[in-house]
Amino acid sequence: RFMREPMALRCAGGALPAEPRDRVHAALTGSGLVWEELQFHTEDGPQGWVPLRIVRPPTAPTAATAAAATQMRLPAVILLHQTGGCKETMLQMQMEYARGGYVCAAMDSRYHGERGS
Repeated sequence: RFMREPMALRCAGGALPAEPRDRVHAALTGSGLVWEELQFHTEDGPQGWVPLRIVRPPTAPTAATAAAATQMRLPAVILLHQTGGCKETMLQMQMEYARGGYVCAAMDSRYHGERGS
């Protein structure tokens, strides 16, 4: 459970909800980087789904290939947007870190971005 489960456990206070499973979509960008658009579920209610984007070098394992994560470790950076921002404002910085060999995650905070309503 590459990157998603530990974060979800911390957000959920130590136990994952019995609600729907996390959602994952991965794509290769034109720059050769891979990014994954994920949503993980932390609690009931409209703010329970947390949108998360992971941008990584093409050689790093994806969330869908968690078994490979034990064979290859890369440094990770988690970016948090400013008040009034969203994870979309972090994309260029994520790509810079990924080009440098980092796995880089950015998520929308409560009431921001995709969680704005």
